[in-house]
Amino acid sequence: VQHEMDHLMGKVFVEYLSPLKRDRIKTKMIKKTRDEQGRGR
Repeated sequence: VQHEMDHLMGKVFVEYLSPLKRDRIKTKMIKKTRDEQGRGR
């Protein structure tokens, strides 16, 4: 039920993480994007 309420309220799972974990995910996503752009994707 919480999952469905989150969808309705526009919440995503990373909003439940600590700022440290959120920053780690953000850093990994930025790196992955740069790596993929470097390969011409």
